[in-house]
Amino acid sequence: MKNLCILLLILCISATGFSQTFTVDGLNYTILSTTPNEVQLTGGTPPTSDLVIPDIVNDGIDDFTVVALGNNAFESKSITSVSLPNTIRSIGDFTFDQNSLTTIELPEGLETIGQRAFRFNSLANITFPSTMISIGESAFGANPLAIITAEGTTPAAIGTTTFGGSRSNIDLTVPDGTEDTYITAGWTGFNSINGVQQPIIGGLFEVDGLSYVITALVPNEVQLTGGTPPTSDLVIPETVSDNGTDFTVVALGNNAFEGNGITSVSFPSTLRNLGQSTFRINSITEVVIPDGITDIPQRCFSNNDLISVSLPTSIETIGFRSFENNDLISLVLPENVTSISQFAFTNSPLTSVNSLNPTPPSVVIGAGNNDSFTNEGNINLTIPDGTEAAYEAAGWVGFNSVNGVVDFEVGDTFTENNLNYTVTSLSPNEVIIRGGTSVPQNLTIPENVSSGGSDFVVTAVEGNAFISNGLTSVSLPSTITTIGGQAFRNNQLTSITIPENVSLIAFRAFQGNPLVAVIALGSTPANITTDVNTDSFSNRGNIDLTIPVGTQLEYLNNGWTGFATINGELPLGIGNTFDVDGLSYTITSLNPTEVEVAGGTTVPVNLVLPETVTIQGVVFTVVGVGDGAFTSSGLTSVTFPTTIRAIGTAAFRFNALESVVIPEGVTDLPNRCFASNDLTSVTFPTSLETIGFRSFENNNLTTLILPENVVSIGQRAFSGSTFNSINSLNPTPPSVVLGTSDDSFNNENDIDLTVPNGTEVAYEAAGWVNFNSINGVINFEVGDTFIVNNLNYTVTSVVPNEVTITGGTAVPQDLVIDAIVSSSGSDFTVRAIGGSAFDASDLTSVILPNTLVSIGASGFRGNELTSVILPNSLVSIGGQGFRNNELTSITFPETISSIGFRAFEGNPLSEVTALGSIPASITTGNNDTFSNRSNIELTIPSGTTQDYIDGGWINFNSITEIDLAITIAPKVFLQGAAINPNAGEEDLMRDDLRVAGIIPVFSPYEDALPVSDTLALFTTTGPNAIVDWVFVELRDASNSSTIIASQSALLQRDGDIVDTDGTSPITFTVDAGDYFLAIKHRNHIGIITSVPSPLNTTSAPIDFTQNITSALGENLALTEVNGTFAMIAGDADGSSQILNTDITEALTLAGGSEAYSTADADMNGFVLNSDIQLLVLANSGTVQQFD
Repeated sequence: MKNLCILLLILCISATGFSQTFTVDGLNYTILSTTPNEVQLTGGTPPTSDLVIPDIVNDGIDDFTVVALGNNAFESKSITSVSLPNTIRSIGDFTFDQNSLTTIELPEGLETIGQRAFRFNSLANITFPSTMISIGESAFGANPLAIITAEGTTPAAIGTTTFGGSRSNIDLTVPDGTEDTYITAGWTGFNSINGVQQPIIGGLFEVDGLSYVITALVPNEVQLTGGTPPTSDLVIPETVSDNGTDFTVVALGNNAFEGNGITSVSFPSTLRNLGQSTFRINSITEVVIPDGITDIPQRCFSNNDLISVSLPTSIETIGFRSFENNDLISLVLPENVTSISQFAFTNSPLTSVNSLNPTPPSVVIGAGNNDSFTNEGNINLTIPDGTEAAYEAAGWVGFNSVNGVVDFEVGDTFTENNLNYTVTSLSPNEVIIRGGTSVPQNLTIPENVSSGGSDFVVTAVEGNAFISNGLTSVSLPSTITTIGGQAFRNNQLTSITIPENVSLIAFRAFQGNPLVAVIALGSTPANITTDVNTDSFSNRGNIDLTIPVGTQLEYLNNGWTGFATINGELPLGIGNTFDVDGLSYTITSLNPTEVEVAGGTTVPVNLVLPETVTIQGVVFTVVGVGDGAFTSSGLTSVTFPTTIRAIGTAAFRFNALESVVIPEGVTDLPNRCFASNDLTSVTFPTSLETIGFRSFENNNLTTLILPENVVSIGQRAFSGSTFNSINSLNPTPPSVVLGTSDDSFNNENDIDLTVPNGTEVAYEAAGWVNFNSINGVINFEVGDTFIVNNLNYTVTSVVPNEVTITGGTAVPQDLVIDAIVSSSGSDFTVRAIGGSAFDASDLTSVILPNTLVSIGASGFRGNELTSVILPNSLVSIGGQGFRNNELTSITFPETISSIGFRAFEGNPLSEVTALGSIPASITTGNNDTFSNRSNIELTIPSGTTQDYIDGGWINFNSITEIDLAITIAPKVFLQGAAINPNAGEEDLMRDDLRVAGIIPVFSPYEDALPVSDTLALFTTTGPNAIVDWVFVELRDASNSSTIIASQSALLQRDGDIVDTDGTSPITFTVDAGDYFLAIKHRNHIGIITSVPSPLNTTSAPIDFTQNITSALGENLALTEVNGTFAMIAGDADGSSQILNTDITEALTLAGGSEAYSTADADMNGFVLNSDIQLLVLANSGTVQQFD
């Protein structure tokens, strides 16, 4: 029996295990419970699309109640209808997803519907039984729902997508009186509830003229976006109603009330957000921001009349320009403020700001126009105690005071104990003492001074601080580093102790005191002024100086010289002389230690100078020989150490030296240094630059080598020596005196001169003339003759080289006479045609050079010339000069002063033009210059007819007057505008001044000429663009200091100088003739032509840019920039020379704004250090080469 029971139990267990799932009519079930018997329908294959779910199923043994439908049970089964039993309590996820249901009746007792359970069907309406507890996300998504009825008084829990993405097309019905309960539970967004239309997010409505937009539902919230307030006193409500629904006002929109004329505004406590520019441009005077607001957006309250702002404790950020342009005087920033943006309170006259946050808010200060406050210097800042350093580190600086402590600025002044101070530094705090009132005679300057809650270290005494104060003693603190000019001048101080940290004692600091003792404690000597007129002490010879032991040289080298004693002993001072081994030495430098030999009491005839000498234990280097040191000392030889750099005037005069080797390093041999010796040999160092007046006079030298660095040889430097050979190695000829009684050599005619190849012309131009030969080439003399190209020449001058053509053989019919002719290595200028030079030579044409001055008698008589152009240089034509030719017209340049008898007789002349304002002398009568005047029409300058008639110019067929004017076309470059050229425009100057629009329309020179067309002139670009004004002068050919005419002109980028219209050449109404042409500029050194130029009505190009010899002084007048010669920049003060005064002028104006300034050497419109470094300093010492 026992075994049978066990067997039955096993069978029951087995039966139960195999019955957890089963299928009935194609539908699958899973047993959920056996007490009671309940199952879940999990799916299967419905017999038809009209699904009927049974309430009871039998698994073959027992009946089970169907209480649930499982996940995905009938997903995508093409079901068109379904009948649910009342036993169903839950429907799972995706259960009927993606079918074709058009209706569904949910049974009473149903409690849960899973997510996406009925998604993607065609349900239009649905009723939820009162038993519903929850409905999952997208349970009815993607259905054309229009009506939903919920019968429960307690709303089922739903998701945001339970009924799809939007509920606005669905009408909801719920039990009466439960509407708010459903809304609170999230049943919102429906078209209506119980027939009442429902609000939606984004919905707009107006109440009392104000516009609102719904921003949230449950809770119901709106943003006030603007509208037309009923009055200028705006009151924003806490709540508003629309269609029976109440909304809380929580935000204000951007620009909501911008420019609405509002004078006051009251905010509700519900407000959480303000908009950008919400109240911009109104007339609000006071505002209280409600608690809960955390941000004041940009421009929110800008451009009002606010005098009071109350910020809530909740505020965190104050935006860009949020309170700009108001009238706020004081401001409290709550403790939660973390950021204050640019311009937040700009243009409010704030005097008080109280920031309560112990952590400094970020702020914009010291950024110029971007400052959060803009007037920090007037604001007294209050912050939590102990946060001062943190606020300063965070940029809260520049305030008038912080927590009652004055926020000093550099330059602020204050007075303590009748002494005046100026703040010189704030990190660390330092002041300079400036003097005071009722200053005690026994003055003690404190080390530290306090004012306005701040402590300061006294580091300096200002210039003039205690001048003439009757002081009898002064105690200086160890903190002093600087004592200003005249700080203690004219007092009664007899002693002074200088603290060890003093680095500067300025001019006249202690001058006018009866000082007898100065104690300087510094191991490093202070800088002092040593000039006799501005000496820091002025009476050093009466003062005993005490300094740290072992520092004497440092003090002496720093100018502490001339004291009576140093540490009780006679000092080693510059200028002091000491005797060592019979020779006398004078100290010339203490840093380094150097002496010069001053002579001696026991001088050997074979003098050997030492390299070093020891004086009072200090080793000095022998670097020089003093003036007259060994004059008349009976020396027969001298040996110099390599350390010698200078030899004085007459140092070795009147001795018996036979040879001398000057050591390397010596650059100058001054006046008479070796005069009156027996020198037959002298060796110069390569360092030598100048040989002075009579320096080697009266010696026995026959040969001489001048090193390549020698630039100057003075008067009579070698007179009294009979040279036969001189070799000058410098490719640039040294200046020398020749051709006078003060000749450097005095017997040039016997000397063969050797110079570097290719420099012969340069040497000759520099005055090295009259030598027997130069590089083996014979030196011509007046009267010498030579032949070049079958033409005969006679030398008429050798300084300069000039010749007359006297004729020739096989002369060509079309004769061209060159201006320059060369022979035996020498160039000559052709200045004259000799008498009968080309008489009857069958000439048919002739071209005459512009160098020609005279044509001799019968010079071109009896030829076949039909025309001839007389050069502007021509002065005279001899008798019969052009007689018996075929000339029909002739023009006489204004330079002509004499035309000889019968000069043009036998020519068929019909036109004669005479350009001279003074008629040339001519012959009348039987030997008439023209002979056929009645056939000739004469043209002469305006206003000269009577002068010509009086001069014998009569009996012409007619006389016509014409106006004459000289026309010139000069070309120059300015160094300042030529440096740093624009890329690709290296052959043009820069026109920065024109581009900047700062060239004046009136000339800056004395005539103040205006430009004729400002617009056209200063808008022209390219090579003809204007660079600047210049000043042009015509000067007398015989006296370059005499100005004949002048005017202002304009300079183009390509160098052309034009009239004030910007294009025309320069014209002067003066007689044609030879003139010097000078060009001046306001900050460049002026230039003048090296020789007069022939000028007439024909525009004469005068180019200074391509040939350095065109300007007087050559490289002293012009400098090369990018292959072009240019005027030298840097004359800032217009003194015609570049000196320290120009540097001072440039320094005074340096760093300023764009301007038309003479200190702007590089002509870029700004005065910068580059003007000083690149031009003024580089060109210092340059002098204009003419008066």
